[in-house]
Amino acid sequence: MSPRTVGILGGMGPEAKVLLMQKVIAAVPAQDDAGHVRLIVDQNPQLPSRIAWLLEGGGEDPAPVTAFDTLDVLVDQIVAFSLGRT
Repeated sequence: MSPRTVGILGGMGPEAKVLLMQKVIAAVPAQDDAGHVRLIVDQNPQLPSRIAWLLEGGGEDPAPVTAFDTLDVLVDQIVAFSLGRT
């Protein structure tokens, strides 16, 4: 079976993202470092506030920005990886 890549998209705070990455790493039955899955993580703190949107009922909706910005970053990373630039 070919190696798998896992993409972790935005929408979580930094600590939640680290916790999720720890859970992914723990779930992989790797015998050594080379046995783990490749992780591509996007952490962009410049997104509109989820707290203002969800809890306070104001501000800019972060969903479209999160989705498109993250997709842009991941596509760039995948292209760079495919061209051997990583």
